[in-house]
Amino acid sequence: DACYFHGRNLFSLGRYEDAIAPLAVAIRSAPASKLWRVNRAAAMNFQALARPLEAERHYREAMRLSEDGGLRVDFGAFLFRQGRTKEAVEPLRSALDGEASARAHGELGRVLLQLGKLEDAARHLEVAVAKAPKNWPLRLLLGRTYIQLGQAEAGERELRIARQGLEGSTTSR
Repeated sequence: DACYFHGRNLFSLGRYEDAIAPLAVAIRSAPASKLWRVNRAAAMNFQALARPLEAERHYREAMRLSEDGGLRVDFGAFLFRQGRTKEAVEPLRSALDGEASARAHGELGRVLLQLGKLEDAARHLEVAVAKAPKNWPLRLLLGRTYIQLGQAEAGERELRIARQGLEGSTTSR
């Protein structure tokens, strides 16, 4: 646990290179029940270092060890950012098993929008916005999706709500 938490703290401080060694020790010594979390932390660290091969290896190992939906969302978002949009669909869809988060629906909606699957994208973004109504970036995506679907009034409404929310959040700081 000490090496894992040390590595996570270094990661949180943006000291990604320094986090590699304690996370490697944690991987070698973690009990089986915690190994997926350590691999997830290593994946996120290598992702921050722009080392996608190592990040993917650790994400895949973590997913082999755990059914955690949040892990699958992280991996799907990672694939999307790597430009591997079609590959991102499967882990994101698998994250929807059970009680899926707004983030899971939002990331899948983003991917489907990019793939031009507008109706599917809208459906997932609607769920995401219903679960997290103050997530302004999700509302922006939903507005954009509605506009592309030819639903200008609904799209403009979502964009207006998002803009007002974003303006309100910057003035209250």
